[in-house]
Formats: sequence, C-alpha cells, structure tokens
Amino acid sequence: WIALIPLLRAVRLARDTREAANLGAVAGLVFFGVHLHWFVKVFGVTGGCLLMIPAIFWAGTAALARRLQDRVPSAILPISVAAVWAGAEYFRGEVWFLSFPWLLVGYSQWNQETVLQGASLVGVYGLSALIVGVNGALADWLPPLASAGRRAAGLAWVAAALALLWWGRGEAARWRVDAEPGRTLIV
Repeated sequence: WIALIPLLRAVRLARDTREAANLGAVAGLVFFGVHLHWFVKVFGVTGGCLLMIPAIFWAGTAALARRLQDRVPSAILPISVAAVWAGAEYFRGEVWFLSFPWLLVGYSQWNQETVLQGASLVGVYGLSALIVGVNGALADWLPPLASAGRRAAGLAWVAAALALLWWGRGEAARWRVDAEPGRTLIV
C-alpha cells in the first residue's frame, strides 16, 4: 500500500514529462527486472529486451501522470493518476496484442483475504486503482506537495480503502467455513 509513494512523488516533482517518463522507465525496469530476472536465463538477450516492454508502460503512465498534474485540479489528481495507471494495466493485460498481464499492482494483494473480497466488486484493475490512489494521496501529504485540497483527497482515498477493508472483512467472515481439522470431504 506504500511501495509506489517514491515513484509517484518523484513524478510529481519532475520538471517535465520527459523526466517523469525517464523516472517511470527506470522504476519499471527495476521492478520487472527484479521479479522477472529469470527471463534473461530462459530467453537470453531477448529476455532482457522483453523486460523493457512492460517498463515502457510505466514510463508512459508516469509521463501522463506528470502531464495531468498541470491540467487537473490537485484535489482530483490522485483519482486521475489512479485511473491512468489502471487503464494502462488494463491495456497491457487485455487489449494490447502482446498482452502481458503479469505483475499488476492489484495482484500484490493475493494473500490478503479482506482485500481480495473487494476484487469481487471492482476486479484486479479496480484494486490497482485503489492502491495507486492511496499511494498518490499519501505522496501528496508529504511536504512540499501538501495542501488542504490534497489532504482532503488523501483522506477520501484512505477512507475508500478502509471501507473496502471493512466490507471485505465482513464478507470473509460470512463465507468462512469452520471445519474440523483433519477431516476432508470428497465430492
């Protein structure tokens, strides 16, 4: 829930879209390089080139987020950036001819039972948008970006995340089955 704060903060403080795109590309290469390092072992040099493809989406998303900063009121900037990020993930995973739906931000919650219940409402892309929105809002709370409008937007994102967690906790408890240990039912 906080891993993207450094990137989003750096993008907000970037001088222009080119610098933001470079920051996004480097962050994407590091992220995908760490998680998909085995591509190089399996595919050789081609695997290294394959890692650049999803990193390009991070670069484009960072550049677009920086451009939005100049055109969108600060109070709705986190929702705009979250929508752009989720849209880029959707495009990368579902629309593009080289669909690459690996390592979406929403997948990071695979072991969080209460958060996963929210995926039934908004899907993995909605979870990605929520996580990016919370990260963007938290990045805006830090000086020198902090302002009253940004703090209010941040509180709204945190409230949305807490509401999803609260709802997910109730759903998880509702569907929990208390089984006797060691007994298995075969159907």
